[in-house]
Amino acid sequence: MQGVEDTPRQEEQMVQMTREEFRRLMEETGKSALVAYERRTATPLAKDVTRRRLFKEKEIEEDCKR
Repeated sequence: MQGVEDTPRQEEQMVQMTREEFRRLMEETGKSALVAYERRTATPLAKDVTRRRLFKEKEIEEDCKR
């Protein structure tokens, strides 16, 4: 049965974004998920090392784009 949805959509506005905006959103979401996971599972030292590594890589990427 093609074309029929199991759950009807509510009237919502569609949000459009560029590929670059979508990429950044996904990257930030992934980093947030990793940081949250580390908070729940890692020792204090491991948390600090992971956070530094994540955000240092981001700074290096931004510097390379300039």
